[in-house]
Amino acid sequence: MKIRPALILMAASVLTQGAWAGIRCGSKLIDVGDFSAYVLRQCGEPQSRQVVSGAVGADSPLVEQWVYDFGTSKPLQVLTFVGGRLQRIEDGGRPR
Repeated sequence: MKIRPALILMAASVLTQGAWAGIRCGSKLIDVGDFSAYVLRQCGEPQSRQVVSGAVGADSPLVEQWVYDFGTSKPLQVLTFVGGRLQRIEDGGRPR
């Protein structure tokens, strides 16, 4: 049986994203695809919010970045929302 390289790469990509994508807010797991209202309810107000592009009622979806600080021993978490859904979670380092 032949396994196609593209299939292997796709499966590895999905498994890697699933293993590293989420963050915890209390006992709840926040993950890509969650709605901004759910994240706000579980994690509370972010340290900062920034509209990256778009506007409410505009033709293009609203893109926002929220920054959460879960303590000095952990990196800042930068959450990017597109059209009200969590698109990306990134480590933001620590301010100096």
